[in-house]
Amino acid sequence: MEEQAYIAAYFEGTLPEEEKTAFEERCLNDPLFAREVADYVMMRDALREELHQQKHQRFAELYQEVAAETATRHPYFGIKNLVWYAAACIALIATWLIFFTNTPPKDLANAYAATHFKQLGVTMGAGEQERMQQGIAAFNNRHFTEASNIFKTLSKDSSLKAEAVKNLGITQLMAGDYTGAVDSFDALARMDLFTNPGLFYKAIALMQRSGPADIEAARKCLKEVVEQDLPGKSEAEVWLKKL
Repeated sequence: MEEQAYIAAYFEGTLPEEEKTAFEERCLNDPLFAREVADYVMMRDALREELHQQKHQRFAELYQEVAAETATRHPYFGIKNLVWYAAACIALIATWLIFFTNTPPKDLANAYAATHFKQLGVTMGAGEQERMQQGIAAFNNRHFTEASNIFKTLSKDSSLKAEAVKNLGITQLMAGDYTGAVDSFDALARMDLFTNPGLFYKAIALMQRSGPADIEAARKCLKEVVEQDLPGKSEAEVWLKKL
């Protein structure tokens, strides 16, 4: 199958499930291919005529951001450009899945995780903060077992408990330990914080686990996120229409 036909087949939903997974992994690991996908998505003018006005506006805004950035860069120059195309490609695919398709809950959650949980932010500090940075560095290098052990220790009696619990849940999620992630995010949601994404993250973990009662439990979490105006509200409003 030619490259353009292969890309088109993904967005038309005609690829077998195993090829769909391989396609998404290739977008993450092959910047040149990611650039082709990003270009393909941006050129789909016909798509805009088929979208509901509100959804079209959300995609068009992202399209304009990508197009404006592309215009300032030589398309084939430098590794930074390739990395940028990979990031743009992932963002466009995630937007497609979240807003424009009847996507299974697990795929919605996977798309969100791929764009928001790929790396944890690094800050400087000493003592417990230094230990936290070691855990973050382990996570960013995909050493999930090491990262989990560090975050578990810090989540017990640390001044950084809330951040440690959040990072532990994200690590468990990315490592495929969805039950552990549900428990960690549930603990986070119960903490009295100024801003708390725990309930929304718990819904993501439930959607990824997709057990017999998980989707209904995720729907309940998302409703609370919307009603209480918690972090993740905009995504929750869209997802509730799809669950």
